[in-house]
Amino acid sequence: MLAPYAINLSLILYLVFYVPQLFHNIKHMASNPPSFLFHTLMVMGAGCDLFYAVGQIHQWQYLVTSIVMLIFMAVQHLQFAIYHPKIKMSLSYKLLSVFMILVVSFTLLAKYIEPFPAIWYLGAGWMMHVAYGYHLVPQIIQHYNVKSTLSLSMVYIFLSLLNSSLDWISAIGFAWPEPSQMSIPFMIALHFVIVWQWFLYHQKTKRYLSICG
Repeated sequence: MLAPYAINLSLILYLVFYVPQLFHNIKHMASNPPSFLFHTLMVMGAGCDLFYAVGQIHQWQYLVTSIVMLIFMAVQHLQFAIYHPKIKMSLSYKLLSVFMILVVSFTLLAKYIEPFPAIWYLGAGWMMHVAYGYHLVPQIIQHYNVKSTLSLSMVYIFLSLLNSSLDWISAIGFAWPEPSQMSIPFMIALHFVIVWQWFLYHQKTKRYLSICG
């Protein structure tokens, strides 16, 4: 059975897979930030995933990776505020900040005080997979518009692709609820689109980097 190996390897990768993107943001966020809609969907996915994990997933590794992912998103949220003060003042940024606070509050309530009905967790699971399933779409559109993939770390993309593949194995092997199985193949396909764009725009990206020094 591959699922136990997949989930343990996935745990290790989830602890570090977004770190390359956070360091990439330090260098490129000011001039080539990720799409804010990409970031919004990632935050929504991470938040819903944490709530979903508390109520529906019994493997502790899944809960740990959900917590780590929300921490990564909180760091990126701060990076947007630091490098793009105008975004920090926007209503969407403030609403996203409130969303993260509410998610943590509801998760703690569900975990330690009073569980919610199962339909709440399943609803969060579906919202999580819609957000994660489509989070790369606005980024793909941005890459197409600017003809560059500088806003994303390709190390992160490859690690994310590997993680998604491992998640799919875990979801099938542990018979996780449908939200955990339905959107992962679509998300894997979008990762390949990003990789294709990287090869397509690679020469332009190299010229840009050489000009910037």
